[in-house]
Amino acid sequence: GDYAFKSCTSLKTVSISEGVTSIGCNAFQGCISLQNIVIPKSCKSLEQYSFSSCSNLQNITLSEGVTSIGIFSFERCSNLHSIDIPKGITSLNKNLFYKCTQLKSITIPEGVKELGISVFEECSSLETIILPEGLVLINDKAFYHCYNIQSIFIPESVRTIGDFVFHSCSNLQSIVLPKGVTRIGEELFNTCSRLQSITIPESVNDISNNAFQSCS
Repeated sequence: GDYAFKSCTSLKTVSISEGVTSIGCNAFQGCISLQNIVIPKSCKSLEQYSFSSCSNLQNITLSEGVTSIGIFSFERCSNLHSIDIPKGITSLNKNLFYKCTQLKSITIPEGVKELGISVFEECSSLETIILPEGLVLINDKAFYHCYNIQSIFIPESVRTIGDFVFHSCSNLQSIVLPKGVTRIGEELFNTCSRLQSITIPESVNDISNNAFQSCS
C-alpha cells in the first residue's frame, strides 16, 4: 500500500511475492539501506515516489509485466548504475531518474513515445542512452545537466524537443536534429561548451532565446 515502508532506514532486503499487482505511492521512499529489489511478473504499476531517495539502491529488476511507472519513482537513487525499462512502458514520466548521479547507461524500449520533464535531469554520470524509433516527444529539461553525454542519436520519429533539454551537457560534441522538428527550444544547447557539430533540418522555423548561448 501507500507509504508502506517509507523511511524504514535500516531495511536492507525485501522479497516481493508473486501476486502483488502494484507498488504504492512512496512505498519505499527513503529506505536508504535497501540495495537490491526484484519486481515480480504479476506487478503492473509502480506508483509515484515508490523508490524515491533510496540512496543505496544499486539494482532493480523490473518484470515485463510493468506497464506504468509513476513520477519521481527513482529520483535521488544516487547509487543506481543501470536499469532495463520493460517493453510495455509508453512514457518515462516526470523526474523519474532525477539526480540518479551514478546512472551510466540506459536502454529505452521501442514502445516509449514520450520522455517526461526532467526525466534524466542531473544524471551527471550518464554516458550512453539509446532513444528508440517511435519516440515523439522529448519534454523540457529531459537531459538537463547531464555533463557526461558525448553524443546522442535522436530518431526521425521525434517531432517536439522542449526547452532546456540539453542545457549544460558540457561534453556533448555532436547532434543531428530529425527532419520533423520545427522549433529549437529556449536554451536548448546553452552551455554545451564542447559542441562541435549540429545538423539543423530545413523544417526548423523557430530558434528560441539563448538556444546556443555559451557554446564556446
